[in-house]
Amino acid sequence: MANDPIVLLVIGFLLTSILGGGLAYLFQQRAWRHQYEIQRQDLHHQQVLKTFEELSSLLDQRLYRMRLIFWAAKRRAREPLKPASIDAELTDYRARSLGSGTTTSTETSR
Repeated sequence: MANDPIVLLVIGFLLTSILGGGLAYLFQQRAWRHQYEIQRQDLHHQQVLKTFEELSSLLDQRLYRMRLIFWAAKRRAREPLKPASIDAELTDYRARSLGSGTTTSTETSR
């Protein structure tokens, strides 16, 4: 009976089906894990990029406001008769640092 070609064919078919199914299952699980890990890394990368962009924007705004004060101080050094200009810039800087975030006419005129 072990030499019967039909029996060998059925046994070979069953072994091939079981082993093939098992290998396909393992490879699919591995591919899903890899895909999940890539998606998780991409989400983390997007979150880091968003945080970096927000921080960069805040630092840019702060730097610009500091430069406004510097430019007002330079103008005051050249024209000592206008003491209110630096005080206005300093007041604007303090107001913006507290979070108002509106654009003044001083910023738009430059």
